[in-house]
Amino acid sequence: SIPFVCRYRTDVIEPLTTKQVHFLQSLVSKHNSLTSLRSKLLDCINDKTVQEQILTSTSKSELDDLYAPFKPPSKGSILERIQKEHPDLVDAVDLLWSKDNDGGSVNLSKLGPREPLIQLLSAKI
Repeated sequence: SIPFVCRYRTDVIEPLTTKQVHFLQSLVSKHNSLTSLRSKLLDCINDKTVQEQILTSTSKSELDDLYAPFKPPSKGSILERIQKEHPDLVDAVDLLWSKDNDGGSVNLSKLGPREPLIQLLSAKI
């Protein structure tokens, strides 16, 4: 590891200082991160001009900006997805939540907001 080499193997890094070695390690880490991100982006983008820009980019923010138009849209919140995919479930929860103790039913409105129940049900679906 870098700290070990800097402390006990100074003969290996002799012309460099400890700060320089750590700076080199951060540069290598940044390079590896950018290379990994570039390869992922090149796999999903087929436009030649954008691919050239990806290959010549020097920062993660540049890569994020280039990928932004190709990003899939957000799925939305869990409540929005349940309302879209299972509208009957939301109506049933609303009905169950608003019932009083008439006829032996339990008044679930005393438990608090209905969103936790919807989240629990969505996990089971």
